[in-house]
Amino acid sequence: RASRVCITPTPNMSFRDMFMSIRHMFPKSIDAFDVTNPNHVVAASCFAFALWCLMASWVTGTHSHVDRLWSITPVVYCLSYAYLGEYDTRCVLMAALVTIWGTRLTYNFARKGGYRKGEQDYRWPVLQSLPLLQNRFVWQLFNVSFIAGYQNLLLLLISGGPMMGAYARKGTALDINDAIATFAFLGFLTLERFADNQQWRFQQAKHLVPGYPRDRKRREEYKQGFNTSGLFKFSRHPNFFAEQGVWVSFGLFGVLGL
Repeated sequence: RASRVCITPTPNMSFRDMFMSIRHMFPKSIDAFDVTNPNHVVAASCFAFALWCLMASWVTGTHSHVDRLWSITPVVYCLSYAYLGEYDTRCVLMAALVTIWGTRLTYNFARKGGYRKGEQDYRWPVLQSLPLLQNRFVWQLFNVSFIAGYQNLLLLLISGGPMMGAYARKGTALDINDAIATFAFLGFLTLERFADNQQWRFQQAKHLVPGYPRDRKRREEYKQGFNTSGLFKFSRHPNFFAEQGVWVSFGLFGVLGL
């Protein structure tokens, strides 16, 4: 059986060393693949997810299959580390946080109709209408490299990267750094929840959905079509800001302990 390869963070490890250690997430060959190594398992899972998204785009002609998996694949990766890490406390904590994040985001995506048959992000057809991407070969190259490939790799790195560091440190006690990362994660997650709910109520009222009465004071907002009240008074996309904050906070689990 292939031996496990895992880089253990040390106090003098540089960010470059930490970044370079990510390469150990991927087995050097099929023969080197180890089903007991979570780094290899999540890498293989990522490849399977990317292949599924690519094939689904060919069958359906739509390109939002990564969107449908966006809140699911990080949960799969984190739970893999928790399970194969023999339920190490830090790994379980991180997996629990991401599971909460994924559950909330899945619900929010579902209520907006993201899982309806034929549904896709409006931006993909817009991109496909660009002169360069109208070429079928170029579009499929973009489909393979960015839509199916890069997006799935990004999800693997932002979730699996910190989990890889936690797995390498398994058996060590939680400390103040873990508390900082946890509270930051939960704080941004709470902010995202409030922002998404404000946007949801505004959009429902704008489209005159029963059960969501319009606020007379916001006539101009409904007319313009953009939410500029509540959290949206301070930012055009507070929910996107919070989402990025969630993953920066998650990354703290991997860097604060160095």
